[in-house]
Amino acid sequence: GVLVEAFARLKSQRPLLRTLRLRVTGGALDEDSDFLEGLAARLSETGMAGDVEKHDDFSRRGRLDFLHGLSAFSVPCPSGLAWNMTAMEAMAAGIPVVEPENGGAAELVRESGGGLVYDPSDIEQYTEALRRVLEDVEGARQMGLAGRKHVLANCAVERAAAELAAVCEKASACLRPQRA
Repeated sequence: GVLVEAFARLKSQRPLLRTLRLRVTGGALDEDSDFLEGLAARLSETGMAGDVEKHDDFSRRGRLDFLHGLSAFSVPCPSGLAWNMTAMEAMAAGIPVVEPENGGAAELVRESGGGLVYDPSDIEQYTEALRRVLEDVEGARQMGLAGRKHVLANCAVERAAAELAAVCEKASACLRPQRA
C-alpha cells in the first residue's frame, strides 16, 4: 500500500531522491500473499522493483544491521498499532520515524521529537513527512538523536523494572498492618 505509493511518488517527483531505496523486513502470513503480490505488481509497474531490498535476518544483530542501514523508519498501518515496538527500536538506534497519528508510536514520537506523525488517511501528508525526513539530513539527524535520548531515558527495561518495584513497594506498604 501506502508505503509503496509514497516511495514511488518520492522517487519520481523529487530529484534528490531518485536513488532512494526501500528496505523492508518482517514476516508474512498466508493471508498476506494477495496483498504482497499486489505490492510487487505495483513496484514492477513503476519500474522500481529493483529498488527494494528485503531483509530476512531477524536475529538481534540482523535487526540492528537493518536499522542502521535506514535513513528513516515507518510502519504505515492505516488503523494504527496499539504499540509499535519496532518504532521504539528504531528510535533507540537513532533513526527518525514517520508514524500514523492514530497509533501507539505517535505519542512516543510527539513526546520525544524523534520523528513526524501524519494523518493515515492522507497519502500526500505521509509522502510529505517522508520527504522532510529524507531531504533534511540535519533535521533528521536531530530527530534521531532526540528519539534515541528519549527512548533510552524513558523506555529502558531498567527504568521499567525500577518503576514496577516502586509500585510494588508502595502497594505492599498499604497492606502491612498499622502499629498503634
